[in-house]
Amino acid sequence: VGSRRAAWRIITSVQQKEKSKGNNDNAEWAKEFCGKVEEELQKICDDILSLLGDTLIKNAASEEGKVF
Repeated sequence: VGSRRAAWRIITSVQQKEKSKGNNDNAEWAKEFCGKVEEELQKICDDILSLLGDTLIKNAASEEGKVF
C-alpha cells in the first residue's frame, strides 16, 4: 500500500506541474494513470478489510483478539 500511495502522490504532483505549464496532454495522461493507481489501492484495501471482517475478527477466540 505504501509504495502505491507514494506513486499516487508523485503522479498527482506531476499532473499539477504539467497542468501549470499548459501541457494538457501530459496532465491528462497523469490523471488517467492516477485513476489506475487509485483502483489498485481500492482493491488492496477492500481485500484487507474483507480478510479482517470475514476471517480474522470472526474467528478470534477472545474479546481482546477481536479488538486488537
